[in-house]
Amino acid sequence: MKKFLILSILACFASAEVISIKVSKYEPIYETQNICPQNQDENNILGSVAGAAVGGVIGHQFGKGRGKTAATIGGAVIGGIAGNRVQENLKEGCESKKVLTGYRHIGYYNGDEYELISDRKLDTMKIEI
Repeated sequence: MKKFLILSILACFASAEVISIKVSKYEPIYETQNICPQNQDENNILGSVAGAAVGGVIGHQFGKGRGKTAATIGGAVIGGIAGNRVQENLKEGCESKKVLTGYRHIGYYNGDEYELISDRKLDTMKIEI
């Protein structure tokens, strides 16, 4: 029984044939990306860290004992959020652009439509029939 099952599975794979067909049309695929000048901190890490440090120092000036610790932590959190927002507002030169990322190729064989996505334009494409 096991031999029959294995032979049946192999027969299914053996019957598949790969052929090349002509690409009838293609469609470019675009993706929107944020393009920033080099050395631009896209995630605002520097602003967050600087804001957290300043906020922590300011918060440490208040309270006593556990209150001083809570004020330091609260100041760091609020400062980090503020620093992140300040850096976001200071960003210059970043812009969203549509960037070509590939092509969707379409071809026909025996009345059926086939498609293939590739990073470059193709004249032919391989299909399994």
